[in-house]
Amino acid sequence: MCAALLLAGCKPALDDPDNVPRLGRWRDETVPIGISIDDRGVPDSELPGDFRDLLAKLDRVEEHCGEPYLRKQDEMERFLNQRFEGCRVERLDRDGPAVSGLASCAPIMRSAGKAVTPAVRFEGMIGPDRLQLDMRMIQRLSLPTGSNHMLVVS
Repeated sequence: MCAALLLAGCKPALDDPDNVPRLGRWRDETVPIGISIDDRGVPDSELPGDFRDLLAKLDRVEEHCGEPYLRKQDEMERFLNQRFEGCRVERLDRDGPAVSGLASCAPIMRSAGKAVTPAVRFEGMIGPDRLQLDMRMIQRLSLPTGSNHMLVVS
């Protein structure tokens, strides 16, 4: 899954010089790329309805005037919570324009009668007029047969 913010002009206001992304009209686009189970890509045509609904929910485009803040843990949590629910950033690493981290989020489905709580890994770059994060939602699914599978939404 890829989240990208692109900058365009908007009404004048004061830019925060300590924040790398500039003030402006940002296009916020999240595009789910696909689902893999146990490292095997699953074609959309083979996905159960619940998974197709999940991908449709994650696919979004919004525009807003402002300045994205992703410098601190609480700012990254706000960003992730716009895409998933109940996320808490457990690790946030910054190295110049590079950013990466790990979050745990609220359960999004049930498997074998148990709530499935995903982990979200993210990595990307933050620039003055572009922000891109590649995100992978990772969760373990337990089937009633007792078998376990790793589900990754990217």
